[in-house]
Amino acid sequence: MKKILLLLVSGLLIACMAGSAMADPCNVDLGKYSFNIGSPSGDSTTVKVNYYTIAGDRTISVITSDPSIEAQLVGSTGSSDWASGDDMKSLVYSISGTKVNGIITSDGVNPLEDTFTLKIRHKDGTALKSGYVYVYANEGTTYLPAAPGASGVVRANDAGSASGTASVPEFPTIAAGMGAIIGLLFIFGRKKEGL
Repeated sequence: MKKILLLLVSGLLIACMAGSAMADPCNVDLGKYSFNIGSPSGDSTTVKVNYYTIAGDRTISVITSDPSIEAQLVGSTGSSDWASGDDMKSLVYSISGTKVNGIITSDGVNPLEDTFTLKIRHKDGTALKSGYVYVYANEGTTYLPAAPGASGVVRANDAGSASGTASVPEFPTIAAGMGAIIGLLFIFGRKKEGL
């Protein structure tokens, strides 16, 4: 009985130590996952990257599914160029902190988190189209794409990704709003005439 108990306790101890050494890779979260690019100013959201497992230089990259959609990342260290279609743009930044249970922390307790702004707009001179915006984060100073035939987003050890939909408002949505405004103007104009 003592040997079985010793074996169980040893197995649990090994599992606990292995679990902390094999932390999940960093996490990328978008503030929202649907963007309206129908207006000239476009749209924006926050991008939060956290649960880092490797300190040092980092890369955050953005790419879009269609050349008519442009996206840019803005952080505390600067901003990327505007990405469009398969023309990926990146921003390099650096992190440091105390590693606790395999995760880089800012204060020894809370996971270190960086916040960026993702700007999305319609590219001038192109037809309005809907599509996707992809954000990737990984360790190192360059984007590390997936190896041929491999599953996953990147071949980096500490990497994460997120994507959102960039959409153009449908005609009925715009037409209904404009019709309502014109109708109200007509009603108020008729009341002034005393009819």
